[in-house]
Amino acid sequence: MIRRILPGVAALAMLSACAVVPTPGAREHLPAPQKPTPPPAPPPSAPPTAPKPTSAITSGVRAAPIAIPADSAAAALTAFRLSCPGLQKRTDASGLTQAGDWAPACSAASGWSDTDAAAFFTTQLVAVQVGSGQAFATGYYEPEIAGSRQQQPGFDVPIYRRPPDLVEGDLGDFFPDLKGRKLRGRVEKGRIVPYPDRGAIEDGALKGKGLEIGYAADPIEFFFLQVQGSGRLRLPDGSVMRIGYDGQNGGQYVGIGALMRANAKQVS
Repeated sequence: MIRRILPGVAALAMLSACAVVPTPGAREHLPAPQKPTPPPAPPPSAPPTAPKPTSAITSGVRAAPIAIPADSAAAALTAFRLSCPGLQKRTDASGLTQAGDWAPACSAASGWSDTDAAAFFTTQLVAVQVGSGQAFATGYYEPEIAGSRQQQPGFDVPIYRRPPDLVEGDLGDFFPDLKGRKLRGRVEKGRIVPYPDRGAIEDGALKGKGLEIGYAADPIEFFFLQVQGSGRLRLPDGSVMRIGYDGQNGGQYVGIGALMRANAKQVS
């Protein structure tokens, strides 16, 4: 009998070790169950914004009167004639016109009488107001300095056209992270080398190569014309010759004001 009871007792002992039963009265001391914290409410969504206009046509247009004073109409018509070649070639990013739209007006302008220029604008063109009509206009300054087409006493500062041996390339063609950065120089013995700097050019590096298109009277005035990018030469006979930017030697720009400040500090 003893042998039969022992295994059963051992089994009971093993079962009792596999469960945890609270003692009488222990439930009264258990912590109260915590209520789950509700998730935070999502932030209110912003009202949808209207897409930003990307061109004049998407900004909205409406017809508006053309107000060109009669005494300015002839000059405006002359300016329109000069603009016609470019107007008929360009791609109009505003969305207001398409290729060929300017052809009829440009054709009419070529034979239109300047004495009736105001009628041209009212009959051949339609003015429109874009959006609210507010705009930001900028102007471009062109200095006018004394100059001559030929070298003569008082006109000794050469003005050069772009040298044919000046080459340039976009470094982005070789290194994508350098896209937009230019390399300028000339080819010498199969290598690209720096082009002569301003000092060398003023000392005659380009002299005698037939590159002169004119001569300025004052080197300082010509320097500031170059800084501006374009300008006009008032010739001895009173006529005007317009010159514009066509390239650079690749050197870093150094403002004359910075050099003057540096020299002033050294003197003081």
